[in-house]
Amino acid sequence: MPRILEILLFCFAQFVALMGILIGSTYVRQLTGTLAAAVNGKPWQGPELARLVACACGPILFGVFVSAGTIWFVIDSSRLRKRKAAFPDQPWLWRPDWENKLVRLSNRAAFVFFVIAITAYLLIFLPLGIYLASQKGAVMVYGFLAVLAMFLLLMIWLQWINRFRNHSVLRLDTLPGRINGDFSGLVTIPLSFPSGTTFHVRLRCELTQITRGGRRLQHDAISVLTDSENGRSTSRSHTSTIYDDTKLVTPEGSHVTPDSTSIPVTFTIPAELPSTGMISGATGSGSSSSATRHYSWSIRIRLSTETDLREIAFEIPVFDTSGQHVIELDE
Repeated sequence: MPRILEILLFCFAQFVALMGILIGSTYVRQLTGTLAAAVNGKPWQGPELARLVACACGPILFGVFVSAGTIWFVIDSSRLRKRKAAFPDQPWLWRPDWENKLVRLSNRAAFVFFVIAITAYLLIFLPLGIYLASQKGAVMVYGFLAVLAMFLLLMIWLQWINRFRNHSVLRLDTLPGRINGDFSGLVTIPLSFPSGTTFHVRLRCELTQITRGGRRLQHDAISVLTDSENGRSTSRSHTSTIYDDTKLVTPEGSHVTPDSTSIPVTFTIPAELPSTGMISGATGSGSSSSATRHYSWSIRIRLSTETDLREIAFEIPVFDTSGQHVIELDE
């Protein structure tokens, strides 16, 4: 993305965030007044109070989230831009964890997501639902709120039972993995499994293709009345697996400790496969449509038992390094 466009988008997002905060702030005085009246002995107006909570918290939280998200995006883009300038011909060094040859999983992103989701539920969806239920369709509104709460609790529970697996580490022995070469590393899971436990270790390459088509003509009322061509662009996204190789690995006794289990990972990667990264371009000569193809390689590990299908996934760098210097760990 051009730097000037990034700056313009950042300024626009910050303006939208500021407007949201200002709009929400106009309801704060009404909210505090209603709360003060209730505390002073006047009858509680539950639906009205819920409406004011949603009207005040909704725009304010939206503004805070948008502002924080765009600031994070700009900082992350700046770091990536500097790394690209420092290593223009070595894209496997654009990510610090790849450069350090240590890919760590973390619960941090999930934690931030659930904090945002729970805050939005308690301060926006729940108060708004209480107010709407006081108008009509109480059963349907409360049913929707209950389903949404159960879904959040289910996601939190799944994250909780995977909290240790989500701290697994992949040590890269080859940087990068090489097309028409090999990839090797060592995965360490902070859990101790019984001796003889077998794991499915999978090397996978996925293609995510986003196709943006030209304007599709629509014969709507406006087009007919104005004798013009009205249309809209179309966009489609599709993910497919273009390479998949699986091995059954049983860690040796020396790789199992009371606190962790280490699993050696070694694969030979065939020739004529794509490197990690994104490719953009037109779909054909003279075509108004374009396609963005993103290739991602990953190592996925799960128990070989059919009853436990939970996977640990690491994104790894795999590139065609013909004629380029390849970094390997010292023994």
